[in-house]
Amino acid sequence: LIDSILASDVSIEGIVHAWSVAPSPALPTDSDQFWKTLDRSCFSLIWLAKALGQQVVERPIQMKVLTQGTTDGGLCETAINEVHHSLVGTMSVIQKEFPALTTCVVDVGNHLEALTKLPEYSQLLQQNRHYPLIAVANGRFWELAFENVTLDDAPAQHPVFKSGGVYVITGGLGDLALAMANSWAKEYPGIKFVLLARTGLPDRDQWNDATDTKVKSRIESVRNIESSGGTVEITIADCSVEAQLSGALDSVVARHGKIDGLFHTAGVLRDGIIATKQPTALKEVFASKALAAVHIANWQTRRQATGLPVANLTVFFSSISADFGMFGQVDYSAANNVLDGLSGRLNAEGVRTVSINWPAFEDVGMAARTETTAGSQSTLAVELAQNALFAEEGARAVKRIALHSEIERVVVSRKPFEPRRQSAILDGREVVLKQPDSSTASTASTDDNSPIERMLEIWRDQFGNDEIGINDDYFKLGGDSLLAVGLIGRIEQTFKKLVPISHLISSPTVVQLCEKLGLVEKAEASLDESTTPIDGNSSGLQPNARSIFATGPAPEHFLCLREGDPELPPLMLVHGADGAVMFYREFATILKTSRSIWAIESPFLSNPDHRVGESVEAVGQQYVESLLQFQKRGPFLLAGYSFGGVAAVEMAAQLESAGHEVEQLIIYDIPNPAKVEHSTALERLRGFWAKQDAKTSSIGKTLNLTKRITESVKDRAKFEIENRVSAMKDDAAIDSMFWRHKKSRERHMKMEESYTPPSIQTALKIVIATGNTGKYKYDEQMGWGDVSSEIETTQIPGSHLELFESKHVQAIAQATNHFLNDS
Repeated sequence: LIDSILASDVSIEGIVHAWSVAPSPALPTDSDQFWKTLDRSCFSLIWLAKALGQQVVERPIQMKVLTQGTTDGGLCETAINEVHHSLVGTMSVIQKEFPALTTCVVDVGNHLEALTKLPEYSQLLQQNRHYPLIAVANGRFWELAFENVTLDDAPAQHPVFKSGGVYVITGGLGDLALAMANSWAKEYPGIKFVLLARTGLPDRDQWNDATDTKVKSRIESVRNIESSGGTVEITIADCSVEAQLSGALDSVVARHGKIDGLFHTAGVLRDGIIATKQPTALKEVFASKALAAVHIANWQTRRQATGLPVANLTVFFSSISADFGMFGQVDYSAANNVLDGLSGRLNAEGVRTVSINWPAFEDVGMAARTETTAGSQSTLAVELAQNALFAEEGARAVKRIALHSEIERVVVSRKPFEPRRQSAILDGREVVLKQPDSSTASTASTDDNSPIERMLEIWRDQFGNDEIGINDDYFKLGGDSLLAVGLIGRIEQTFKKLVPISHLISSPTVVQLCEKLGLVEKAEASLDESTTPIDGNSSGLQPNARSIFATGPAPEHFLCLREGDPELPPLMLVHGADGAVMFYREFATILKTSRSIWAIESPFLSNPDHRVGESVEAVGQQYVESLLQFQKRGPFLLAGYSFGGVAAVEMAAQLESAGHEVEQLIIYDIPNPAKVEHSTALERLRGFWAKQDAKTSSIGKTLNLTKRITESVKDRAKFEIENRVSAMKDDAAIDSMFWRHKKSRERHMKMEESYTPPSIQTALKIVIATGNTGKYKYDEQMGWGDVSSEIETTQIPGSHLELFESKHVQAIAQATNHFLNDS
């Protein structure tokens, strides 16, 4: 749909989505109805955003979502539709992951026909700001807001928590559930817990023999509950399957005659940006969190209608992600919205229910991950970390909330929540794409709309800074490889030219980039500027720097990262798996060496017609031939990260065979492909456990493990962001920068898997990352012992994907300085 619209040479000004304006389904909602409603509401919008994300959007697109049944408190006359509640979190995440889309959810109630006659309607359509939820009632628009309340500990007439009470917890073997149960057991003697879980624990007579870390931790928690005087029953049930959940709850009532509290804590996270989301992952998150909650609600509704006892209090463990809209968590945010809607529906039916929107937890639970999802350096992520709770505080909050029967939904927050929510809506930035006018539109070049002016407008839009000048350096403005993805995409679409990201290294200003792309002659790049022109050293990059070893022009895919002593042979850095070299830039600027530093980029990135070798040997031969044109004689200094390390080893072998001297060969965190083996999940866990300090407690080790897992999630999310569009491009889209990087990665990784390196005479220096997950098995020399008789290794912190990031770049530069031994 989107492709066909844009192919007809029209632009998309706005979108109105009205599939979720429909009569509410007969309640209770069954599983089929649940998924059908999601298909026409939440899911359809996710796929729409995904399709729009593949396009270069030149102006903001307003997405107005019309719906019914999302408001609480009786503002609108329509019945609550808990599934439509998912739209709030869905659109909140969409506006974060796609800055060119501004979103607004409007609950029209019974006033759809009168919508366009409301006085604020025109203004609402024209505004480029995100509204999580607006309701139409009494002839006006009403905006969602949260009110601060302080709950006291005044005793309730019928307290929920009491000694001898029976409490059912879904996801009962999760860290958060066990931590809270432990806290309640200490205060209420004889308390009974029925923990529903998809997998249980070994038989009690085997508990002392348990070796799995997670199982041992759960056993320890259960024993702590029992040592405090509580009892624990574990029932196997998949709560997303209605028959299993209903059977488990019926069994609890049959055995104990009551359920004093029913706590729905179950759920899974499948973090990932919308551009890479697949239906299977979406449904898994919704099933465990939202569909299970629907089954709980239906069980209560059926029993209430027939006069059978229901839980005295049902508590849905929702999340602030439902209103914050967490980057990379569209399914989790939306699924938690469903819990909030269900609370309103059940209370309307006379079933006492409360939905608690939890913040992140410091010590346990999935919410702890939210601070390290994609975009974790954002203002929102920092704010989340500063306002996290401990599980013990959460347990006390539940007891206090249970005393107030009038509450249907509450957010637990250390600070006033509404200012936090408003900050999350913006997440530290406004929409940066501006509405273009006739004077700045990207059309054919005219006298008053030169390529430089058009290029400058793109830069200003992407940075959100109207003060950028034509001579301002991309990197000094704060540009990085992530921002380059969007910037290059718009440049390619506007000027219909291939633009490797590396062009920003050699040409880091508007003027230089226009010259590099052949858009202007050098004489044209002389516009009057209020900014002071930069000198040749301002960026620290000299694309024309050469050494006495080189004659003639450098190959197109050889990029100078830093000029040095022309009497010394340069250090040559080979590209990573996707063919790019931008990640080397900061590293090159701080390396303590007086020699020049060059990078070898994959020629395929600037020329898709380039015939790429089908093996590491073939690629190595191409690069050696280019290198010998660039540097006629040795000694040679080679280094490479990831695939670049493998290619550097092959280049060294071929140079040796041709009689040349290789003075230095440094590789960064890459094992010998011929020696590497995949570790099992248990082996990876044991390896991580063994690395911990012997003095660290089991709880401390578990927290370290949790931190490592969240770091891996963050690494993966970052990788997905930088490649978010490439997965949607097919092989015909050769004009796409994303496709070129994706294809390079696929080819290089395939080559690497089948490569067996030959023996070399050169000493091999290896930098090893200590923070890897143990996915692969190899020895302390990463399997290179059979390749070189002289190997030196050093270890630095961080994972494989983090090595050249700012937080670790000093360490990797220091290790390289040691190997080079340059003054």
